[in-house]
Amino acid sequence: MLDTTLEGYLSQPSHGPAADTDVFKSYIGAKIIKARPMTKDDFARMKGGIPDQNEENADGYLVEYPDNYLSWSPKTVFEEAYRLISDGEKRLI
Repeated sequence: MLDTTLEGYLSQPSHGPAADTDVFKSYIGAKIIKARPMTKDDFARMKGGIPDQNEENADGYLVEYPDNYLSWSPKTVFEEAYRLISDGEKRLI
């Protein structure tokens, strides 16, 4: 699925030096983030907003990235992407 040829306006030339670079390759990225459980509604309040009454409140996480950017992630999405760092791993940081 990730190893697909680019289509349309994103595609590379079909000939010449760039021809061999028109396939997506699969990569794994790693970053250390800070997070804590927080509902979607609590995140909206924290940012100074009002929770959307037309959307269901959901469990999730407040996420802080290394550049101090804050975002909110739904619980299932977060837990599929991240795992807790062990005490042994913390000592390596």
